[in-house]
Amino acid sequence: MAGLFYHQPHAEALRSPMRARARSSRRSDIESEAEDANMPLLQPVRLIGKGSSSRVFAAISRQTRECVAVKIIAKRDLLDRNRRRRVMNEKEILACADHPFI
Repeated sequence: MAGLFYHQPHAEALRSPMRARARSSRRSDIESEAEDANMPLLQPVRLIGKGSSSRVFAAISRQTRECVAVKIIAKRDLLDRNRRRRVMNEKEILACADHPFI
């Protein structure tokens, strides 16, 4: 049972300047990647997943304040016909899904 408990660092350690720089650096990386993807209606929050040709971000809609997930796919991967077909298949499958989280 001891493995179920996690040591939480002291609050002061979480506020250290080094941690703050790391957080702001990650935030600026996320924001710059989101800006590159031209997401003016979304405020990126954090990276939640990545694969070989895409990244998924948690974001907040600037209009509705709703939390959403956004998948950003590298344009270079859409030039390959097979990869483009996979992306389109995924899009069609997700469009057919009837689930509150999609």
